Amino acid sequence: MQLTPEQALPTENIDEHKLIIALPGSGKTHTLIALVHSILTRTSNSQVLMVTFTNASASEMKHRLEKRLGSAARRARATTFASLMLSMWRPLANGRKMILGGEQMTYIRRAALNNGCGTDSLVEIASLLDERSRSMSPPTGDDLISRIYADYLNLLSQFNRADLNVIAQEVIEGVKSGAIPPVPERYILIDEFQDTSSSDFAWVSAHIERGKYVYAVGDDDQSIYSWRGADGYESMLMLQEIYGAVGYTLSTCFRCSPKILAAAKRLIDYNDERIDKQMRSGKTTPGVVDRISIPPKIVSGWTKELESMDSIDFGGKKKQRQNRPPTKEELKKQEENRALERARFIVETIITENPFEWAILARTNADLDLIEKALAERKYNSVRLGGRSVFDSEHAAGIVKLLYGISQKKQILCLSEGLGWLGESETVISYIYASAMKLGFGAINGLNSSNWLQETVKLHALATEWQIDTDNQQIIQERVTNFMAIIQSRLERRADKDAKLQLSILRMMLDILLSTKGSLADRIMSLYERVMKNTRKKADHKTPDAVKLATLTGSKGLEFPRVWIMSVDDGKLPSKKALESINPAAALEEERRLLYVGMTRAEEHLRISYTEEKHSKFVIEIFGYV
Repeated sequence: MQLTPEQALPTENIDEHKLIIALPGSGKTHTLIALVHSILTRTSNSQVLMVTFTNASASEMKHRLEKRLGSAARRARATTFASLMLSMWRPLANGRKMILGGEQMTYIRRAALNNGCGTDSLVEIASLLDERSRSMSPPTGDDLISRIYADYLNLLSQFNRADLNVIAQEVIEGVKSGAIPPVPERYILIDEFQDTSSSDFAWVSAHIERGKYVYAVGDDDQSIYSWRGADGYESMLMLQEIYGAVGYTLSTCFRCSPKILAAAKRLIDYNDERIDKQMRSGKTTPGVVDRISIPPKIVSGWTKELESMDSIDFGGKKKQRQNRPPTKEELKKQEENRALERARFIVETIITENPFEWAILARTNADLDLIEKALAERKYNSVRLGGRSVFDSEHAAGIVKLLYGISQKKQILCLSEGLGWLGESETVISYIYASAMKLGFGAINGLNSSNWLQETVKLHALATEWQIDTDNQQIIQERVTNFMAIIQSRLERRADKDAKLQLSILRMMLDILLSTKGSLADRIMSLYERVMKNTRKKADHKTPDAVKLATLTGSKGLEFPRVWIMSVDDGKLPSKKALESINPAAALEEERRLLYVGMTRAEEHLRISYTEEKHSKFVIEIFGYV
């Protein structure tokens, strides 16, 4: 496929820093492959490093390069920022191992508990720690977050662990000081540059100062990850202002029909913090953009069918006969029922319009849960894209580490990390860790167990027996039942905000354990590997016989013939949380970018729905009226 003149321009001069702004569907990857081809064919020894944020993107780039360049593609390396940082950090590791996801949350939980914090605010604390540790000069002090952060770093050091932010900081300082060499490639191409954090940009700066050329590719209008440190617009400006990057724009969108692109442009033009750019569609068919206002108390066809059979009591009829106002719980249930009715209306509309061409996008997973239920009622297949696996949670990691730690004599580190998730004190964990290294958990002296959690005492009593493996199903059932009772007791006593979720994950983990074949040790090992490696197969957005469901965030990078964006309501999109944040103006712009990303997933038909009389201001910005 030939390059357009606009796509060809950034491939011509290779010895310069570049900033390539690429609209959605503008042939970005096609252009990047051509740019790499241009570099590799000009000199026989040139090398290119391509960096992105997901393994899928890195694999796709490498595959397309091999297809086009053959053996020359060996001089091009495609990787993610995380993998790159880890590989560069190995000379500095000194026996430390990286932690991510649920395993990392266990350490954050322990640091929070050390400082008297309940676990209900754990997600917020984790976010604040992440923000702090991304800085190359984290603030210090005696405030609560500073104390938790210091304890967290001490725990990582004590148990020979490092998180990705610690790794990134050490790598950047190492490159700057000369302690470790920069990457060998002369040309560094960074995709999705709008998603780079301040530490990512510091890595880029360190390499520019070591004589590397950097090509940054992205779209500031698709910067939707400020919550995880992405600087988007600011990073792009700094690359031009500090390092003189030459700017290029891929302004033709080959995905979206003209009406869809025009609607998306009307919305995003309301943002102030953005690079002004032309937007034009490469398609000749105009496309369709429409909207639907859904009454808040609509009754779906599904419910009418059930009512006609007199099989349900719909609409709170019994409550209407009672001479009292509804309780808060009843009002909440009524609103949940109404939300489900609106989801049923959406499903009943699309099943008359080639349903499997549709992708339904929403601000929250809770909205998608309702759509999924409504589709199941009608016996239509659906596929969730970009959803978070239960195996990624800290609770799954904590549970399997306890199982692994009490069943294997030498897995004391796993045991200590599991006890940390359980909420055991650091004093007790340190004693068990030091004492059990030689003897195993079950053999250590329990005379000092008066200050242990009662659940730790009970797990200690199980350990010796568990370390004798068995394939007897009855014995396995008894052991798992005992373990379940112990952990459930702890979950009920600590009464976290997400206690129900924790209990459901516990049951799921143990159900998997009981349904697996092999000895107990084999089953625990299999479950441990499944949780720690998370080998869950990724959902396919091209599944031909299913309605596609995704959050607006999860839809990034995908495209569909028809897109329905639901619940564009005031307080939901933009979200109430965004409007009440410390910087509501910046939060509003990010919410607008989020909707822009969703709108530009559509190829031929874009539909936006909202609850009647609750429409978002974005509806007016897109359509000009209500």
